[in-house]
Amino acid sequence: MNMKAARRMWGDYMRDNLLHMCRDMIFHHLMKNGIQFEKNKKTFDPPIEIADAFNEHWEIFVKDALDSAFCLGFVVVSILEDNTKRKYPSVVRPDLYEIHYRVSQNKYQYWLSSSSIDVNNTFVYTHFGEHPLPNGELTSKVARVMGRSLFLKELRFTTLIMEKNKSNPDYFCEVVETTNRERNEGVDYDFFADTTEDNPAADMQFERSKANVDLLMRQQELYHQYMGHGSKQVKNLRNITQLPNGQHVVPTAQNTGRQDITQIHKILQEEICSGMGVPRSLMIGDSLFKSDTEGVTDTFKFSLLFWKKTLSYMCTDLYQKLYVDIKKLRVYKNVYASKLKHQVCVVFPINPYISFEELDYLYKNGIIGWDVYSSQCLQNTSIPSHLREKHAPSPDKLDKINVTDTVSSNAKRKRTTG
Repeated sequence: MNMKAARRMWGDYMRDNLLHMCRDMIFHHLMKNGIQFEKNKKTFDPPIEIADAFNEHWEIFVKDALDSAFCLGFVVVSILEDNTKRKYPSVVRPDLYEIHYRVSQNKYQYWLSSSSIDVNNTFVYTHFGEHPLPNGELTSKVARVMGRSLFLKELRFTTLIMEKNKSNPDYFCEVVETTNRERNEGVDYDFFADTTEDNPAADMQFERSKANVDLLMRQQELYHQYMGHGSKQVKNLRNITQLPNGQHVVPTAQNTGRQDITQIHKILQEEICSGMGVPRSLMIGDSLFKSDTEGVTDTFKFSLLFWKKTLSYMCTDLYQKLYVDIKKLRVYKNVYASKLKHQVCVVFPINPYISFEELDYLYKNGIIGWDVYSSQCLQNTSIPSHLREKHAPSPDKLDKINVTDTVSSNAKRKRTTG
């Protein structure tokens, strides 16, 4: 794999603001309800030391793993130990290893080589569906949009240069030909006594310019003596630069800049955010497609479900490697039934963009019970689950409270016509 290009892309990704906004949006929704454990399709409470390790180490690991999966298309995980001898995973940065792969019977096989980490205690997760090309190039989400991000960065840089040139423009001196000008005796020739030089034109021009500069300096001294050091006239004279005779200042042409730079920004940002799986309208309010709210919601919903599934698979596998002793487990004849019974699944309890109206409809029609209804409502509002009421309200109270009639703080109110 072309690790030189991967490291360069990693550096560009870490310095790009828009890509980090997309990453933070997905990470926020993934972690807003914390991490949950399930065993036998029921909620499972792990031991206290494991739960504390998740709070201290695993949340950072999930964020770093999301960065690596976004940028590189794979995650290299190394197992570390803290001061209390608890094991926890850590994402290895791409500048610490070289990764190699081969394709055997239509299956990718990866292995590492490194002098900085223990490769025997390191795992490579490539289940994100973004395997590299035969020439070693990456096919990750960031790799597909990095060209547009760099173009947008270069466009802003050139715009900044143009604005700096406008604030501090360049000027040139242009020589005016004086061959046709009538020379006046006593004005142009009185400074010269030696006419025996082969080519006295340069010396004549120098002496004439020197006299003009001396005259300007004497004028500045007079203003300074009679009007004071801080007078307006003295300050104005200091800004005057005497040019040699026959020369005048010519300003350079200034570029007015692109008139469609705002539109180019919007189009490029739409492509970048769509490639990252986060619609631009969720982060920036001036989207080109304000009316297509359903499509925007579905795009972000599918992106969240993808990361929920892939990261859950990786965390579940690491949980078994770190905290489950396989030798102590009782394995039945049916290996798959034993796996289902003993496996602890690490899940991200999110159900993105299930509206309160849909939950209210499902609950009132008897499709879901109070436990599911109340739990999903708490997840939508990011309220801790221990605050949930265990019992459903009475029918009389439920008729008075209708979720569909309430207006959230984020909803836009229509202007009344008067």
